[in-house]
Amino acid sequence: MQTQNRNQSDFKPVRDYGAIGDCRSIALISKGGSVDWCCFPKFDAPSVFAAILDPQRGGHFSLGPINGRFESEQTYIENTNVLKEAFLTSTGEAEITDFMPCFLVEDEIQAFHEIHRIVECKKGEVSMCMEFSPRMNYAREFTSFEESRNGCIARLNRECLSLSSSHPVDVGDSGARSNMHLKAGEKALLVMRYYDDIVRDVSHYDSYGKLDRTIGFWKEWCSRITYTGEWRPAVIRSALLLRMLVYGPTGTIIAAPTTSLPEIEGGHKNWDYRFSWLRDSAMTVWAMYLVGHHSEKRRYMRWVRRRLRGQVRDLGRLKVLHGVEGDSTVREMTLDHLSGYRNSHPVRIGNAAYDQFQLDTYGSLVDAIHFTYDIKRDLTDDIWRIVQSMADFISENWSREDYSIWELRGKPLHYTYSKVMCWVAMDRAVRMAMRLGDNQRARKWKKHRDEIRREILEKCINKELNSFVQSEGSDRVDGSLLAIPLVGFISVKDPVMSNTISLVRERLEKDKMIFRFLDIPREADEGAFMMCSFWLVQCLALMGEIDKAVEYFEHLLSTTNHVGLMSEQVIPEKHEFVGNFPQGLSHISLIITADFLSKAINGKNPEEHLADSVPDDIRDE
Repeated sequence: MQTQNRNQSDFKPVRDYGAIGDCRSIALISKGGSVDWCCFPKFDAPSVFAAILDPQRGGHFSLGPINGRFESEQTYIENTNVLKEAFLTSTGEAEITDFMPCFLVEDEIQAFHEIHRIVECKKGEVSMCMEFSPRMNYAREFTSFEESRNGCIARLNRECLSLSSSHPVDVGDSGARSNMHLKAGEKALLVMRYYDDIVRDVSHYDSYGKLDRTIGFWKEWCSRITYTGEWRPAVIRSALLLRMLVYGPTGTIIAAPTTSLPEIEGGHKNWDYRFSWLRDSAMTVWAMYLVGHHSEKRRYMRWVRRRLRGQVRDLGRLKVLHGVEGDSTVREMTLDHLSGYRNSHPVRIGNAAYDQFQLDTYGSLVDAIHFTYDIKRDLTDDIWRIVQSMADFISENWSREDYSIWELRGKPLHYTYSKVMCWVAMDRAVRMAMRLGDNQRARKWKKHRDEIRREILEKCINKELNSFVQSEGSDRVDGSLLAIPLVGFISVKDPVMSNTISLVRERLEKDKMIFRFLDIPREADEGAFMMCSFWLVQCLALMGEIDKAVEYFEHLLSTTNHVGLMSEQVIPEKHEFVGNFPQGLSHISLIITADFLSKAINGKNPEEHLADSVPDDIRDE
């Protein structure tokens, strides 16, 4: 089917969305009250609403004032993932509360697969219109609708969605519609439920009880966040988003809940991020640990153990990303019947990067284990075996070419970032072995660690530029080079590293933000990469430029949207969002940088976990 372009005005800005979730699915709700993206019953399942990718064909669940002009403000209930939107019209005021039930039942997050929408007229009179138009299975097939006494049912093959409404609905071929006229104090209730073909009276779904328990769940979870610095509200919002990205049944951590929101509008770099990258997940565990939620580490490592079962002796077959149920094959295909966000083709589902060899992944995982585990107290034998296997694998494979952190779809190269992360894997393995008294392994791994370091210093520095470069033999710099001093490989005060930071800023900085690399003419609306921008803040802090680091950090915080969420990239000066949204890596980096800066401001060492140097000569005790 040929892709049809849509009017640009039909698409809403990505930054105009808030997100609700239940640790299985996430729904994006726009200012103005439209659910324009959601997948049921899990993050990487086919969409039921996808208007964000195609306003005409994708499907939506909208709720807002009828006709006329109105003003609205969308916010979160403090310290929760429950959205409220207040509407001011010429005749009155109304408020919508949107949430997905999420709370513990017998120590497990209960799966309801529901979206609840509560409308209340606060003042005067307000007429609201509801449109329920799901398009199941990415709108690849026809979704049928049938009327029910309490609402309607949408069907496609064996799947269905039920809508229960407190007000009558009119059902047609394209969905259900209801006009609700409310006076001050009056309310309307809407409940959408996945895979339920019995539409019960709306009171059956206990919206108010579930709302109270959902608010209580999120507030209690936030009460255990230990970060107390001046950026606590931004840290809490980021942590809440990361918690929504954790798939409850397995502990899988996805990168983002969307697919194909483009890196460049109108371009082809449109990827599916609804999967779990080992690298991103390890960073999430690190961020959660920093804010005091250590249980995420245990949940995630159980998932890692399951993924590595049977592969520990053959880590070369390790897939860098997995589906939420652990499937390691997420084949990529295109949906040519959808226009794509602002006509950015193609829309992709699945991700071909699952089959790439990415050396940096191993370093990220070992680094996270080293940081989050008390080596002598809670490092279990099975986790230590994973570290051993990864260190031994890196010892034999660090010199291979790979695709590295940016997953570029050209030829593999000897990327500097990957080589540095191989060094990180060996360095952290050495430190853990020494703490455990396993000096024989520590000596063996240190030999390889030092060999990797010599290779990096010899081949990953461009002598003419006196700078680290993107890959061996290159003259290009990229944003990943800012991570080199942050992992303890070299001091920011080293002349080569200092010059690298200067060169990255000269070539890649704009509006206090950092682009990943020089890939296209700068006049195109390419986004600056938020993770790299946060890395620059940390580098500035290590250089002793605390005031500038704070200035840059607060500027990055100012680019978050109206509810504190971030995409993968931001267009400098315009501050428009590009890339998938909301993006885990961006919020991970915010948390880590806030903690980093708070420690630096208070005279503490942000890299205290690396304070003890590894001796040149490791002797048996």
